[in-house]
Amino acid sequence: MTSSSQPKKLVVLDLNGTLVVRSKFEGSKGPRMRGAYVPPAPRVVYSRPYLRTFRKFLTHPSTRAWLDSMVWSSAQPKSIESMVAHAFPGDARQALTAVWTRDDMGLTQQEYYSKTQTTKDLEKVWQAMRRHSGKTTVLVDDSVLKAHTQPFNHLCLPEYTLETRDADIAAIARGKHRKTKDKTTRAVTKDALDELVSSMQAATISGNHNVDAPGKDGRVPAGVDAALLAVVGIISRLKDVRDVAAWIEGGNIMRPAGLKADKGGSAGSIDHGQAMWFHNTEIVQAWAQEGVRVLDEMGITVAQGIEAQARA
Repeated sequence: MTSSSQPKKLVVLDLNGTLVVRSKFEGSKGPRMRGAYVPPAPRVVYSRPYLRTFRKFLTHPSTRAWLDSMVWSSAQPKSIESMVAHAFPGDARQALTAVWTRDDMGLTQQEYYSKTQTTKDLEKVWQAMRRHSGKTTVLVDDSVLKAHTQPFNHLCLPEYTLETRDADIAAIARGKHRKTKDKTTRAVTKDALDELVSSMQAATISGNHNVDAPGKDGRVPAGVDAALLAVVGIISRLKDVRDVAAWIEGGNIMRPAGLKADKGGSAGSIDHGQAMWFHNTEIVQAWAQEGVRVLDEMGITVAQGIEAQARA
């Protein structure tokens, strides 16, 4: 038992589309020299915003005292290595209880080498890790179909794509432009400055949608994907939960603290206790703010960490 008197929890993490996104596959380029094979360029791995912060949360000693973490990707081992190394570089990988791949899905040979729909049956995890069960486990994955065998142990995220990344980079650039513009107006009249501030606030409000950041905290730029901050908030709440599956089935993801129950509403035909929570701006913001609060208490730096190059 943990210090909270509740059983230790387990988070099972997907990689591509959840924590990271890979560049598109490109075949070999350039002329073949005397028939020699030219291998394709390696795919570049990019971080979802706040991945570094999320990793520090998972690997922090106080988190590890009550939470086990593992990776389970439907990709083949040769493909998963670059993503794991990017998401959990160096000693951070030691914080992972296990790294599972396509090899652990129980596929036939034909299924293994084809683009078949895969399933992450958590019963396989529980057989391998006897201390865990449906009462202690949450799967963080962007695919509802992969989680269909245990839907109430699934925390669904919107898929993080290259297009989403481009939008995040653009939002960050807009934020930097606004800061530069603000600095150049220090010598103008108070009325002009007030007008500028009002316009910036309006821009922040209009940027709120889906899992985008609320923009109320300078560390969380408006318009930037804040899903991993929300995940920190949700997972932290699970620390004191006796039964994870029952908690999710009870619709608690749609009812973060401080938000009225009727704010959740219903979105989409698939509910599973969360009704695609990330479609509701207020719910996303509430969980992201809870995540920031937890991180601040732990002394973990909150930074979006998006860069042009492939660095976490």
